[in-house]
Amino acid sequence: MTSYSDREDTVGPSTRGTRHFLEELDSADAFVGLYDDKIVHVLERLYRTIVTIDDELHDCSWFHLMQPQDLWDLQVKNVEEGRLVFWRGLNLVLTYVLRSSVQATFTLMKGLITAVHSRNELLLALIARAFVEHASVLSYVDMTLSEKGAHLREVFASCSSDINLAACMPTEEDHDLYIVLFRCALGKKAEVRFGDLPNEGASVRAWERFNKDSVNGVPPERQALSICMCLDKLAKVKRFRWVNTIYAMLSEYCHPNAASRAIEHDVHKNDVGTFYITLSSQRATSPAFNRIYRIVNETLSRLIYLRMRESFAALSTCRMPMAPLEISAEDGVPPIGYLPEVDEHGRRYYYPLMASEYQQEVLTELTAEQVRRAECVFSLLADCYPGIPVAQFIHAFAVQAPRSAEIDLRLFEHMASVYQLELNERPPLDRDARKLLFTAAFFSRAFSTAGELLSFCPSLKRLDDWERVFDRIRDCGLWADEI
Repeated sequence: MTSYSDREDTVGPSTRGTRHFLEELDSADAFVGLYDDKIVHVLERLYRTIVTIDDELHDCSWFHLMQPQDLWDLQVKNVEEGRLVFWRGLNLVLTYVLRSSVQATFTLMKGLITAVHSRNELLLALIARAFVEHASVLSYVDMTLSEKGAHLREVFASCSSDINLAACMPTEEDHDLYIVLFRCALGKKAEVRFGDLPNEGASVRAWERFNKDSVNGVPPERQALSICMCLDKLAKVKRFRWVNTIYAMLSEYCHPNAASRAIEHDVHKNDVGTFYITLSSQRATSPAFNRIYRIVNETLSRLIYLRMRESFAALSTCRMPMAPLEISAEDGVPPIGYLPEVDEHGRRYYYPLMASEYQQEVLTELTAEQVRRAECVFSLLADCYPGIPVAQFIHAFAVQAPRSAEIDLRLFEHMASVYQLELNERPPLDRDARKLLFTAAFFSRAFSTAGELLSFCPSLKRLDDWERVFDRIRDCGLWADEI
């Protein structure tokens, strides 16, 4: 399983006003003096589209993406649970592809505007080529959804509960969709392990083996979508038959050789095949920039307006309906008496300990000793669970399988001891500080580094020596993923 969070360093517009989008991006004069501004109006429409999506998906920041084979295996072991996990996973990977594509598009737009503002023809060509690549991959995903997504749309539109989702059998086309989305989300060309990098004196065979192993180390379902494949599929659409030619021209200009720079010069061929080249003089706006800008204006405008916006809209409508969160966990600090969870959209929220989990079927008959230990833990953490009776707290262990119940009890014992030790060593803490201390103690077991914990809960910066809490929790070696 792969986990990913994009809460930190989000790339996107900082304002949501009604000003022109160039003003929102502090680039109001970028296109002043150019002969045509068709691209500006197209970019603005794209900007408004992705701002709407970005606002809707703002809380979708925590993604746990299972490898395709793991999903298939789970459906074999437990049919109903496997189906539910599959549909949730399909929605989650679709949401991640959509949100990450929105983020990438913001970056591309800013790059294009920077290139135009600085009249930098090479940067403009590089950004334009990246735009074509991005649009082609989005289009490929969109067309795949159009070809194979009918059942997906039907399931997501009609199944409003987990019970209904668990009753829907995924089809082969649904599985194919997951693989395409997974490859789009996490695809890569090579699995490079730098620890295995041969030294300079290694043999040719050693280097060949390293290169071969790096490429072959990526399983088929993890291989990145081929840009050429996506471009070829897009080029079959009547409106975009030119896309391969324009992409090749932009790529050629980006190559560092004299022939590829010919666009910067005046090149003419006479009747006998002789080329005459005149180097362009340095001017405020070079001929090369004007030529690249014209290509961007005439071709990229249509690609953005007719394809990218359509693709974003199509991906948005394929997702599960998403109701507003009752208690968002965006700030990373759980209210006392609540526990965190991530929903099928990648949104982190809090739910009370009185939730249905504590009304499930009893799977473990706790021994008298286990009950005594649970009561002791509760006595140490009682202020963290206001309104929760001790019997309900103990019941939380009984609804787990025997081995899991004992593991969880040991984890809580250690967490409670660290919590009390910190309280004893610190000056008296107010309620908010105790909440932060409990947060640090509770979540430290879920992260392998203090940096990951801080990324999950930035508000821990307000707690003195929060790293010490992390170290004490982790030092015992008791965490669920290693027991």
